[in-house]
Amino acid sequence: MNLSIIMMIQPLVEKADGILQLLANGLVVVDLAGFLLILGALVFELF
Repeated sequence: MNLSIIMMIQPLVEKADGILQLLANGLVVVDLAGFLLILGALVFELF
């Protein structure tokens, strides 16, 4: 794998981990909408 690709993916993984922690804290309904928006934004940025 290319180093630049790894450097691009790492912050995305950290964001996803933070989102999962919020979901685990019980803010499922509120964060689900935010998660979908963030996921859409990330996909849009990658492609």
